[in-house]
Formats: sequence, C-alpha cells, structure tokens
Amino acid sequence: MTPGWCQRAFRGEARQLQEVRRYVGGLLTDCPDRDAVITCVAELASNAIMHTHSGNGGTFVVHVQRSTNELRIAVADAGAATQPAIRVAQTENLLEGGRGLAIVAALSEQMGVDGDARGRTVWAEFRWPEQQPVARTSPEVEPSRALVELGAKFGAWVCWFGNQTRQWWAMPRMRQPLLISAPSAHDLARRIAALEQSGA
Repeated sequence: MTPGWCQRAFRGEARQLQEVRRYVGGLLTDCPDRDAVITCVAELASNAIMHTHSGNGGTFVVHVQRSTNELRIAVADAGAATQPAIRVAQTENLLEGGRGLAIVAALSEQMGVDGDARGRTVWAEFRWPEQQPVARTSPEVEPSRALVELGAKFGAWVCWFGNQTRQWWAMPRMRQPLLISAPSAHDLARRIAALEQSGA
C-alpha cells in the first residue's frame, strides 16, 4: 500500500472478520508490522460486532491511513451505551471482556477512542523507522528465517516479529484468546513448547 487512506464498510456479523483480515492484509503487503496490524484490526472489528449496535443488524467501517513510516487503523461502530475499556492484564490471560483491547494496546504505539453512545471510533497507531526496509520476506532479513523455522515447528501458532515493539509474538490459531511475547525467536519457541506441553 502506498501512502494514502482507504476505508470499507462491513456487516456486523462474525463471519465478516475473515474478510476484514483479507482486506487489510491486501492493503499492507509491504508493511513491516503487517501481522500485528491485522491482529489489531480483527480485535477492533470483533469488539464492534460483539459489544456495539453494529452487531445488531448494523455495520462497521474499517479505516486504514498510511504515510511513509506511520500507520493508523480505526474501526467506526454504531455506538453502545458503554465505552470500550482496556483491562490491562497478563497477556496469557485474555478471556474476560475488554482484554482483547489489551492486545491492541500491547502491539501498537498508541490507541484511543473517539465519539459517544451514538457511534465510536476505536483507533490504533503504528510507527517504524523511515529508513527501515519494508519487505516482509527478504532472505537477508534474519527474522524472516526465524519465522520460517517457527512456522515449521509450531504450525498451530501464528508467529511474527514486531518491528515496532522489537519483540517476538505468537497467538494460537484455534484455541482460546492468548498472546505471548519474547525478546528472541529462541525464547518464543521455548514459551510455545512449554505451553503445548502443559496443555494450556
């Protein structure tokens, strides 16, 4: 995606989440934090469906705005009586309502909420060094080789390196909400293996 701004409306249905992921992923093929951004958009869209009037026959709108080294994503919903709240907790325990937003807070530079009960926009911003290469899978980039190894060893997990956070991250594909991080690919592999052995 070249610098610019895009938006798209979606029906407030859970089956639309996969389409949201495809839409944003298609816009950000060269984004350094592509996987993290997609994860955040999916969380914001899920919250709009589950906790606002968008999920009662309404719609929500996904906004993506990008400059050379900054990215802003936002999900505008149809409003709700209560305001979204971030429940900061250990990333390994994200089951209670509101903790999905803790994922967004952990992965983004900053986030916030605008609007009121008639309609709100929840947004998150990402930044990275302007001189940083934007190619996701260049053979010369060490994280890419490590990601291939992690993917081969732990196929049930989605793993990525956060260019913004400088941390390694992973989420299981099919199980309960879970987000783990580590300072290196080796440490992340050890954490995943420990969780799989414990059956968590």
